[in-house]
Amino acid sequence: MFDSTSVLLSPFRLASRWQSANKADVAPSPASTESPVVIPGTDYRAFFVAVHEKHGMLLLHCTRKKNKGPHWQLPGGHVDDFEFKEAASEAKDSTEQLLIAAKKGAVRELFEETGLDLRSQLHRVNPLRLADHRNMHKNRLFFVATVQDTDFNGKIMPIDVIDAEHLKLDLSEEHSGFTFQKDPLVAADMLQQHSGGKPSEAIRMALRSEDAACLMVKKPADVSPRRTKYTKERILATPEVFEIPPPQAKKNIFSFCCPGKE
Repeated sequence: MFDSTSVLLSPFRLASRWQSANKADVAPSPASTESPVVIPGTDYRAFFVAVHEKHGMLLLHCTRKKNKGPHWQLPGGHVDDFEFKEAASEAKDSTEQLLIAAKKGAVRELFEETGLDLRSQLHRVNPLRLADHRNMHKNRLFFVATVQDTDFNGKIMPIDVIDAEHLKLDLSEEHSGFTFQKDPLVAADMLQQHSGGKPSEAIRMALRSEDAACLMVKKPADVSPRRTKYTKERILATPEVFEIPPPQAKKNIFSFCCPGKE
């Protein structure tokens, strides 16, 4: 993002400008009016909520943080200066610039940490609206997208997801594994140690918003048909279930030659 003298503004300088600027100086677009994201701050981070259509939310297992024990994370990290520069060439409104830069940052972090590459498919990625209709919580912006089997082409299988062995990722060095969680509330509990618990809070907020449905599983998991023992007695007891016509009264030989002599 640039100022009036064409000097590149880093997120830190940008934040100080926003703190001192009058609100009237910013003319939000219709899109930013619905989801305002400009709040004072010095550092912006973007997180990606990837929801597999059948298995649920993607969570990364981190064991290489010196100041933390093993814990679960969302893909994400800091929004870089070059992403603000790219956003400045795509939009004039500072709110939109932040939204564009953060989306690019979230997608980049997703690729770097998992190998899932949506960098050329930004149309699939949407801001995750939280309970107050913003997509930012404590200078952390959140984005969501549904991912499919065809997006996975890595080498590492998920942890403890028996029917998802074919979904493989290329994890970064800081992550030791990954899993999927179908229940967003359980996922929020698992994220309590990530980034000061802010992603956990954001997921809970999103579940109270209009975007709650995008955190849910879209397709039920395949269930193998259970074999049921159909006995003769059970079939005869419920013939309508098995489409068996009701038994007809037997006629003896006299019914054909002598009507009325049955």
